[in-house]
Amino acid sequence: MAKISGNPAVKGASGMVGGTLVYRKFGKETILASAPEKSSKEPSEKQVEQREKFRLANFYAARVKANPELLAAYRDAMIRRSYINVHSLIIADYFREPEIISFNQEVDETTSEVRIAVLVVALLQAKSVTLRIQTPDGTVLESGPAVMEADQQIWLYSPADPAQLASGNLMEVEVTDYPGHLVTKSFVL
Repeated sequence: MAKISGNPAVKGASGMVGGTLVYRKFGKETILASAPEKSSKEPSEKQVEQREKFRLANFYAARVKANPELLAAYRDAMIRRSYINVHSLIIADYFREPEIISFNQEVDETTSEVRIAVLVVALLQAKSVTLRIQTPDGTVLESGPAVMEADQQIWLYSPADPAQLASGNLMEVEVTDYPGHLVTKSFVL
């Protein structure tokens, strides 16, 4: 493997040359390496599954690139998260589910309104967050969408009846992201 720097003839080069050499780009460096040899073995079941996941991830990347608004959001996230290119961020987002980290009750000092704040971490950002307040037997007392704060990680929900936040009831948080993951987590109040 040879590192190539300062040569304008190969600046930005990538791909195979003559079936024997490959130009690859790692960050700002261009690498010249031997072309990989194709295996003669049949792929394992796990390899086939992984290839299918990457195929679907690339379909998702194509849909994102066809949506200028969503592509712009991924480009902004690429810069914030120091990714090499937007395609790798989109693929990473496809493979990573959002995480529901915590929730807490707070009172708005100016309006005295009771709010639920949910911390959600996602590679890009969550698409939607819905909260359900339930009794221990599963009866839904109230349900509704939360509103994303400017930091794109805190989501706020104001219950219509704060009395439903009684001790022993459950708060179920449901998060969807842009690749289509659905994650649910329950908290005991």
